[in-house]
Amino acid sequence: MRQRSRTNCCQGLTHREIGERLYISAKTVEHHVARIRRRLDAGSRSELLAALRAAGYR
Repeated sequence: MRQRSRTNCCQGLTHREIGERLYISAKTVEHHVARIRRRLDAGSRSELLAALRAAGYR
């Protein structure tokens, strides 16, 4: 699930849009994204996007 959240996040989708694609709530997506941000030490969503793209996610 987090893999798909990462991929959708890289596409610049909102939590709601990601949730609709994955059939989960926007709040669940928010929690997944927050965990990913903590693991990558990203202070903002833009930093997260940059880190994910540097890691090869598109």
